[in-house]
Order: sequence, then structure tokens, then C-alpha cells
Amino acid sequence: MAPSAVAEPVEPAIPTAQIAESVIHHHLFGSCTGRLKIDGEKISFWSSGNSRDSFTRKIKHISNFSLDDKLLIEFKDKGYRFEALARDGKGGRERLAPLYEEIKLQKSSRLKTP
Repeated sequence: MAPSAVAEPVEPAIPTAQIAESVIHHHLFGSCTGRLKIDGEKISFWSSGNSRDSFTRKIKHISNFSLDDKLLIEFKDKGYRFEALARDGKGGRERLAPLYEEIKLQKSSRLKTP
């Protein structure tokens, strides 16, 4: 009888964050609506209006971000200001906070890795 193989314990995969929010993207003049989404290490914005406003980029490429009444996300070449398209009475800051916190978490964990 052949000895049975012992399987090495497998660590469960770390779940990737998936967060999405309907937002208003503010331009210099005017605004458009769309969906801001974090899926793993990528952040994307899909605009129901002008496709030139849409993007998909890695979170590690964000150069600056902040959350006041709007979520500011800046890359080296372009900045975006988003406001939650809230219809349920929750404040915009409260609805955008999970996106902000995930960006902060990923940016801080990248600083700790060699």
C-alpha cells in the first residue's frame, strides 16, 4: 500500500475589494454622472456622458487623494473630483468613505512593502 500524500496547508486567497458608487464627476465647467469602482488593485470611472472622462488605472498610480465633501483623486496627468449621487439621504462623504478608505489602505500597504 502506497503512503498517502500529505497536502500542504493552503492559505485562503485574500479577497479583492470590490466597491462601487454612483457619482457626479465635476469638471471645470459642468459635470457628468457615472460609476466609480474599485476592483482589486484597479480603480475605474465609467461616464454615462462623454467617454473621454472614463478611465481605468491602478490605485498605486494615484499621486494624491483626499475626502471632504467630494473625493479628490489625482494622477500625475489628471485630477478628478467626485460627489456621491446619493438618493437615500446618506451624506456624500459617508457614501464615498469606503472608496477613500480602500485607496488609503492600498496606498499605505504599498509603502510598507520593500
